[in-house]
Order: sequence, then structure tokens, then C-alpha cells
Amino acid sequence: MRLKLVCPSCHAPDPTQEEDAWRCLRCGMIFDPPMVLCPACGGVNLSENDSCTACGRSLTLVDQVLDRHTGGRTPSFLTSARDQAPALKESEQLSSDARYQGFAEIDRRREETQAAQEVERRKADRALVIFGIALGSIVLAGACLLGLVLSG
Repeated sequence: MRLKLVCPSCHAPDPTQEEDAWRCLRCGMIFDPPMVLCPACGGVNLSENDSCTACGRSLTLVDQVLDRHTGGRTPSFLTSARDQAPALKESEQLSSDARYQGFAEIDRRREETQAAQEVERRKADRALVIFGIALGSIVLAGACLLGLVLSG
């Protein structure tokens, strides 16, 4: 299995190896990736890997200590927890999706309410303008009639 390196600066995938270092093709950074050796097979792995790319054994310190104390046998509670992890992850993802859908629905209703309030506000503004024009017309007509009565 091939090591999956990324540039520590720009996170671009697949830098090129040059002599004793690696060069990022995107940003040009030269770096030495942190490596660890697998205690089981001696394979070279990136320090961020959780398991060996060659043999699949865990590289975490906790698992190495457990292996030392249990003779390489994984405790049943740990095996059970690892077996339940995918189902738990899926359940959490479904719960997260459901929460997101609930929030999306709340936001949709809020936007609908705001749109309806905006329509009502515009109707009220139009009615006020029409009332003002009508009142102004009545006052103007009254002033014209008064002027005719007084002049005639």
C-alpha cells in the first residue's frame, strides 16, 4: 500500500521525492514527513496513520500498551466497541441529518413568515399612500370651492 503524503503547508496531495526530502508541486515547500515504524512488521508509516499500511496493526500507543499486556490479543470490550463503532457513526450521521433537516424547516418557515410580513407591510404602506392622496385631493377640492365661493 502506498503512503499518502500531503504537503504540511498547503495540504496538496502527492508531493515528489527529491534526494532526502519531499517537494510540494503546488507551493514548492521542501519537507521531511514525520514517520514511524510499525512495531509488528517494521513497515514505514506516516506518524498520523492509525494503522500500519503494510500489515494493518494499530500504531496508537494505547493499542501497543494493550498488546504488550494482553499478549497481542485484543480485549473483548475493545473488540465489541470497535465492532459497534460503524453502526454508532451511522446512527450519529442520521441524527445529525435529522437535526439539520429540522433546522432547515425552521429556517424555511421563518423566511415564509418574513415574506408574508413584508407583503402585509407593503399593503399597509400602499393603503396609507392612497389615503394621503385622497385626503389631499379632498382638501384641495375644498380649498378650490372655498375660493370660488369667496370670489363670487
